[in-house]
Amino acid sequence: MDTDKTLFLRINNKEIRENKNHMYHVLAAIIDQKQNIERESYFTLRDIYDFLKLSYRKKYSIFKYLIDTIDYMEATNKITITKGPDINNADFNDCIEIIIHPDNFYGNSFSMLSRNTFKKIAIINSDISKDKLFHVLLYYNSFQKFYATTETIASTLGISKNTITKCFKILNEENII
Repeated sequence: MDTDKTLFLRINNKEIRENKNHMYHVLAAIIDQKQNIERESYFTLRDIYDFLKLSYRKKYSIFKYLIDTIDYMEATNKITITKGPDINNADFNDCIEIIIHPDNFYGNSFSMLSRNTFKKIAIINSDISKDKLFHVLLYYNSFQKFYATTETIASTLGISKNTITKCFKILNEENII
């Protein structure tokens, strides 16, 4: 149960602008969404797969990418895993309980995004992956005045210019930006 009544998710601006791992931003949003007032949170691998609309088979490359993302969050002291299985042996339904370290997790500046927008992205039917749509939106929202070129965004996020253009088109058509 979500005891924090905020209707917004907060994502670290530095991570948005410098971390090319698109899975990171989805996981950070899920963790932020489920946290309580004691900065405790939880997630399952199924939560992430559900958001990304992936099948539940352990496709090694995606599963490894997700585990590496969790390891990165723990290694950079953004989270501490307090309860759950060894992350490398976790199953889709295993609950992984964590403590959020707000100074590192949110940083000095963060972008806010409504939970409804996060949910809206999850139901968009597109050939563009949800994590890339989400990352492009976060990147766009992380600036007060946005004037980056497609080339700059593509280079920064590690996404092709064509995909960036498609993301903006979809986000615009869905009235998200």
